[in-house]
Amino acid sequence: MSTKKWVPYGVSGHNLPRQSKINYTISDDALSVVELTLKESGIDTSIDIRLIGVSGHYAKFLQIAAKGYAVGEEFKEASKPSAIRSKLSTAIAMTGVDLNQDKKIIYKSIVDLAEFIFTFDMTATYLLIGKPINKQLTALIDSLNEDELNLRSIKVRLNKCNKILKEGLLLANEYPQKGSLIEYHKISFASDIALILIKLGFTPSSKKAQLFEELLLIILSDVHNYEFSSLHTLAETALLKRCSGFEEF
Repeated sequence: MSTKKWVPYGVSGHNLPRQSKINYTISDDALSVVELTLKESGIDTSIDIRLIGVSGHYAKFLQIAAKGYAVGEEFKEASKPSAIRSKLSTAIAMTGVDLNQDKKIIYKSIVDLAEFIFTFDMTATYLLIGKPINKQLTALIDSLNEDELNLRSIKVRLNKCNKILKEGLLLANEYPQKGSLIEYHKISFASDIALILIKLGFTPSSKKAQLFEELLLIILSDVHNYEFSSLHTLAETALLKRCSGFEEF
């Protein structure tokens, strides 16, 4: 049984183009509901609070937290173990370029391969660390000429890329095949909301149907365009993390 583990966003870091279907900002309607909810709880929302070394209205910091959460969701989806394996498998298949085709088709196939690999997030790239995949791709692209293709050189480079990618896939297969990643970004987001409440002079509670959970429901339902019914476990986990010294902003 494998002892390797996928960390928050897969194997390691991240560097992804935006592909998220969720909102990166909280809508004005949702912010209005948040404002009303806070006032009904006796909180003065007119005061500025100070976080991350700057002062500002609490809504400003809610937006920062929401954006961070949305980015985390995007990384999570693109860096799932199954997504990484799929990317590596696709790239391996793309190295099987038929060199008997028209030169323009060969040229396009190689460019497509390079573009696909260059968009790998860092989770997939981590599996190739120590393997000169980018060096091989760069050499392959540099040698391309739509009119005169050095098929022998191209074949050698493609074979090397294929070998590197297969080694990466073998390594990826040493990680668990199933299971969910711990959603640290979600806990971090909830912890940020708790800190904003504290700065507004309110002590958040993880009890069901309390203000803290209510705010999480309002914001995440808006960000996801989906109505959540309960986020009690998230509220509870975030506050436990804060008590353990886990702090954002």
